[in-house]
Amino acid sequence: MSTTNSEIKPPGVKVPHDSVSVKKLDDAQITFDFKTPTTQPLQPLIQAKGNECEIKVSAIVFIAASENVDPESIFVTCQSVISGSGLPQLDLFIVYNAEEKKAKKFQGYRVDITLKDVPKEIKHVCAFLWDEDPETSRGTWTTVMGR
Repeated sequence: MSTTNSEIKPPGVKVPHDSVSVKKLDDAQITFDFKTPTTQPLQPLIQAKGNECEIKVSAIVFIAASENVDPESIFVTCQSVISGSGLPQLDLFIVYNAEEKKAKKFQGYRVDITLKDVPKEIKHVCAFLWDEDPETSRGTWTTVMGR
């Protein structure tokens, strides 16, 4: 982790630990064949489903394989925002802490999030992968199925 920006925290409020489940996916690794590795976090793959009072989000995030991140150290913050198109949405920040290293090989982690008491007008979710240094991925946007 870079210490130059360590005071910068991800936006929103921390989602309670019992509402987040993280699992390392041993059979989910990807390797890019570029001559120049990257330090930029990759955007998550996400899917969301909801009903009248809750939204469940399942995200697959890829973190540099050389980092060996403890799944228990990954947490999520959430904030309600107005999207660029003027619609209410939830922004989720999947936060991990790893030393900044260039990488071509990435390890997959599944992050399942249950958000309770979400206002009915929220029909979109955008998720970001955030390294605490704070490097942030480009967000991935999805519509909440079932709302």
